Amino acid sequence: MKKIYLLIALAVFTFGSVLSEDIIKSKKEDFFSILDFVVRSKKVIVKKNPPEKEFIGDVSYKNPYYEFKSDWALAKQLREMIYYAKGNIYAKRKWSDGAVTEAFCHETNYNKTKGIAEMFPEKNGYVKIIHFEPVHGKWESTSKKVIFNEKEKRVDLIGEVNIVSEKNNASAEKISYYYLDDSFKFSGNPIIQGTHKDYEFAVTGKEAVSRDFFNNLEVSGKVKGWIKNKKGDLNDAVKM
Repeated sequence: MKKIYLLIALAVFTFGSVLSEDIIKSKKEDFFSILDFVVRSKKVIVKKNPPEKEFIGDVSYKNPYYEFKSDWALAKQLREMIYYAKGNIYAKRKWSDGAVTEAFCHETNYNKTKGIAEMFPEKNGYVKIIHFEPVHGKWESTSKKVIFNEKEKRVDLIGEVNIVSEKNNASAEKISYYYLDDSFKFSGNPIIQGTHKDYEFAVTGKEAVSRDFFNNLEVSGKVKGWIKNKKGDLNDAVKM
């Protein structure tokens, strides 16, 4: 799931520094540094005390690696540097390994000092993430909230979470994605279903961990499930 993020002004303005060569190279370690760049919008309001830049209307940014759009955005410097965006947010990131990440939400904020960003949907809606990579293919998620943690290299999907891929799907109250090793941690009574070469399965428990993109699955806590082989024989002995 790698990076996702934000912001933009009428002619050419910057939030801090222009994109550096390291950011263009898309290193996994520079998880959120994408926020310092040139932006565009229909209108910009600049305040000096405290330092603040507000971008209004058709906020957008695009280069060969990254694209961002929103209705409104704000960069604010107090004790910490904080960025906000709201309204029809769309972010797209292309990676050097061929992977592509897209995000759709209504509202987002990013604390650059802490390296933590949050995404929220409209009322009764969901934040949507779409991620594609050449090795494992595409997966999509919907949730009530998304938190990106730069220091821990982790993305938390929170509230009514659903993830769907070509061969697997899962639901839980919380799913954490660790992007360095493509692993998932499920909590809040997850239900996981999938199809493998020789069998289909469904399993539920209190918690679960999936390593290497569902290729290694461990479930714990009142585990129940079934396995059906290619012949259609059903084995429901997976109970604890």
